[in-house]
Amino acid sequence: MQSIFDYGKKLNQLCKNKQYHQVIAIYQNEIESRFSEYAQSSSFLIINSISEAYCYTNHWEKGLKFGLKHLDKLAKMSATNTLKNLGWLLFKALQNDPPHIKADQLDQEQVEHLLQILKTTAGCNEIAIKLFQCWLRSLLKVPNLPVEVGERFFHLYNPDELREQSLTGFAGGNNEGKSLAVSELEQWYLSYSKFLYNHQQWVRCSQVCQQALDTDVNFTSGGKIWLTRRLALSLKQTGDIGHATVLMELLVKQKPDWYIQHELADLYLLQNDTDKALEYATLALHNGGYSEYKVNLLEFIGQLYDKRNDRDTSINFYYTAAFVRRSKGWPLSKELEARVWGNKGVSDNPRILYSILQQILPVKGVTDKLLHGTGKITRILHDVSNGDGFITDQQGNTIYFRFAQAKLQPEELKAGTPVKFKAHRKMHNGKWKWIAIKVYLQTLEK
Repeated sequence: MQSIFDYGKKLNQLCKNKQYHQVIAIYQNEIESRFSEYAQSSSFLIINSISEAYCYTNHWEKGLKFGLKHLDKLAKMSATNTLKNLGWLLFKALQNDPPHIKADQLDQEQVEHLLQILKTTAGCNEIAIKLFQCWLRSLLKVPNLPVEVGERFFHLYNPDELREQSLTGFAGGNNEGKSLAVSELEQWYLSYSKFLYNHQQWVRCSQVCQQALDTDVNFTSGGKIWLTRRLALSLKQTGDIGHATVLMELLVKQKPDWYIQHELADLYLLQNDTDKALEYATLALHNGGYSEYKVNLLEFIGQLYDKRNDRDTSINFYYTAAFVRRSKGWPLSKELEARVWGNKGVSDNPRILYSILQQILPVKGVTDKLLHGTGKITRILHDVSNGDGFITDQQGNTIYFRFAQAKLQPEELKAGTPVKFKAHRKMHNGKWKWIAIKVYLQTLEK
């Protein structure tokens, strides 16, 4: 009769040969009924083989739960390789897109125990830190996770224990740093601040974001943007609207996305500055064109016109928001239903409705501003008869110009030529650009 240790050696060899289905068959037909759970846990090769076989036959939850329930025995046996392999299996399961398993399918205390063991076991540092970061991001998707449980996980490592070395392929969620490699420390700050924000821990979230931004850590530009945005939104929730507005004003210049423009508009509305609120809401409306996810923006603009007692305009925005919600099967608030009751739009195409709203509310105001100045041609893009280029003025502004607007001789259309100009602002791809109306040769005084 084979002992449990003989079976362990046999299953281990089958795993090396990737004969995982045979491993499971032997376990279910010969081992599971003959040996107690205690006896099975006495062989780290059994634990390792069964966990691996279930996972690699796409029974990830079963395989991981089998390994996790034997953690104490593995630690007592100093089964470093098995512990390390279990860590890699969990990492692979969570990293897959979509993941093979979700964080709420596992026992949180067992995973916490695994992370603690890996952190303190020699030779397990690589998988320990990778699994730690991966698990934190997975926790962000767990509904109703108690704050105290999340706090325990985030503080398994302190910031001073994490490296600034890049973790290729890691990101912070919601496209935070998606195309860039971030460091262990940056990933921790991004995940922790998001966890706190999601759980409405506004004061703590603002403290963590500020702490991150005040450090000398070499964050990626994307990381700084998301931390700044989270700081501003947390400050808004605590009532520090002025500070939040200053931060969001700086942010919208770095990342002029429509949703940030909308958030800035909301901050101005909280300060009863409806003109500024409408200015940034208008930018958001035009920025990127139609998107079904702009329904809240449409309602917001409707509310701005209500404050101006312009019901005829507000109803157009309310109606389009309601139309999009119904077409997507999204819920309507009772307030929005009441506002649009009995009203009918001019089209059943939401994109057409949206284009009508853009005509109702054209981008204006800041677009009408003119810039007069002097500078130099710094770059020619296309050196042809109807070419174009850029001017840089004395304040560092960049002004785009076309040769048709330049009262210059062909030989003067080159980098280094001093010019004077008149320009206006236009929005292009969500950013304000200075466009030259006229360009003249600047006569330098002797």
